[in-house]
Amino acid sequence: MPFLTALISTDHGTTLTAAGLVSAAFGLATIPARPAGGHLADRIGRRPTLVLGLCGCAVAQPAIAASASLAWAVAGAVLLGLAFELYEPPSQAIIGESVPERHRVRAFSLFGAALAAGAMGAGLLAAVLGRWDLRRLFVTDAATCLACALLRSTWPCPATVPNHPERTRTAPPYDRCATEPC
Repeated sequence: MPFLTALISTDHGTTLTAAGLVSAAFGLATIPARPAGGHLADRIGRRPTLVLGLCGCAVAQPAIAASASLAWAVAGAVLLGLAFELYEPPSQAIIGESVPERHRVRAFSLFGAALAAGAMGAGLLAAVLGRWDLRRLFVTDAATCLACALLRSTWPCPATVPNHPERTRTAPPYDRCATEPC
């Protein structure tokens, strides 16, 4: 999100304070996103919630990149914040439900390491793309979100993989992973 602040201040000619407030609006919007992600994961399933969050990010980022006014940039930042953390609860639920208890600490550690590695790779990509155009960075991130959404919507969930080793329990009945691809 430092790039959001830079984009707002350079492309919209705002002060750093105003650009920081836009980033703060993004941050505030992420607060209800996690509980919403948990609620949606229980209501519509893990996979649809993950895909919804990724698609929401893919819509919001080009809106930020194409924003001709500060108001549109703020709207895009808030939409991005609302979608940004939707993935976390269903991701953790999938790990918790599909990994045997004795391996969960390692699985969650690997999940955290994967997020850190992704953030590092994103930072490197941002350094390269940001040299030319910060808007291009947001469009590229939207494309990676769409690619991930496509992958996540087609990749089998552990609950649907036949003969999944060491399955410790079945998913609760409200979880669509139990009856259809999550």
